[in-house]
Amino acid sequence: METSESRSGNNRLVRRVALWIGVPLAVVGGVQAATWAADSLKTWDTGNTLTAADLNGNFATLLAAQAPAQVVASFNAGVAAGGSVTLGAISAAATQYDLRWMIQHAAAAGACAAASPASDSGLGHVVLPKPSGVTCSAACAANTAGAYATCRATIAIGSVRTTQATAYTDVVSTNYNYSCADAQAAYDEVTGAGLTSSYTAYCCCFH
Repeated sequence: METSESRSGNNRLVRRVALWIGVPLAVVGGVQAATWAADSLKTWDTGNTLTAADLNGNFATLLAAQAPAQVVASFNAGVAAGGSVTLGAISAAATQYDLRWMIQHAAAAGACAAASPASDSGLGHVVLPKPSGVTCSAACAANTAGAYATCRATIAIGSVRTTQATAYTDVVSTNYNYSCADAQAAYDEVTGAGLTSSYTAYCCCFH
């Protein structure tokens, strides 16, 4: 049976936990009750005792929720339920996960495929980010260990519209097809160019 002394100790523990992990707690009848919005996290009502096992279990669940598989599953479930989707970085410090990179990669793959002649599917094709100031002829040879050493074209993808077109005059993206000898010092995805500048350049390489 919980005593007033143990309840007071539990309350102090919950307050310390709240301060440490920054999770908001609500006061219910003078007793702290967790308000985490997750089905698998344990909550407490007035008069309940917070145990170490309960607390550690919640920590384990919160840590598991940070796993990429859980993030993707939650995202897919939200979309399937009709939730709106906004393309953008997971956080300002994690732009490498921005979904716009995936869109540009797919666009570059399509552009490189279109630049290839018909019936050459027997040849292997890859798309590489074009290094700033380096030709794609050099990049294909150097960055594929010779497996896809021949350059087909240099493609630049830019101004990809992230919302639905509402008129047939809306421009949804822009692109350029440069020669393999183009060595302009710009549009390098590895340095972050593309989300904060107009274009990102790619090398169409083949074997």
